[in-house]
Amino acid sequence: MATPRRKTPSRDAARTRSALLDAARWLLTRRGYDQVGVREIAARAGVDAALVQRYFGSKKRLFEESVRGAFDVAPLLDQPGAEPLASRLASILLEPTKDRAQFDPTLVVLRSAASEEARKPLALGLEREFIDTLATALGGGGSRVRAAAALAVLAGFDTLRTVLGIEVLDEPEARRLLLKLLRVCVEA
Repeated sequence: MATPRRKTPSRDAARTRSALLDAARWLLTRRGYDQVGVREIAARAGVDAALVQRYFGSKKRLFEESVRGAFDVAPLLDQPGAEPLASRLASILLEPTKDRAQFDPTLVVLRSAASEEARKPLALGLEREFIDTLATALGGGGSRVRAAAALAVLAGFDTLRTVLGIEVLDEPEARRLLLKLLRVCVEA
């Protein structure tokens, strides 16, 4: 009688890759680039650490893919209508649509910016996905500076409000001031 062949678990490359990205985002949100290792990411994803190399080539490349799209302002710009751009930008903070407990770009920036390896991909992502995209939409003189200033306002507000828990920034007056600051940045 022939011995039955054991089934080997099927591999799903897309699911494995997605699990690694989700695990990396979750860990990076909590500890930042330098404090997270490839083995830890793989363990959280439930796969062998060698798969990080296979799918991404390096921890740095996994990081770059993990933050790709995190700063993308284009969806807000593609919503023409009655709501002014400053209000749409404020909605990034005031009406978050993503689960920030799973992945919080602000925390990833704060916890990873001191890393030599992570700093450049973060800066490039912010410039390409937010500053350059918004500057193109704004047009006119100084549009890149205005876009960067809008990013600085949002990043500062978010850091103080959600990371440090400065509660006064939850008050209606703080929200009105946020809108005013963003209007100054985006309305030439």
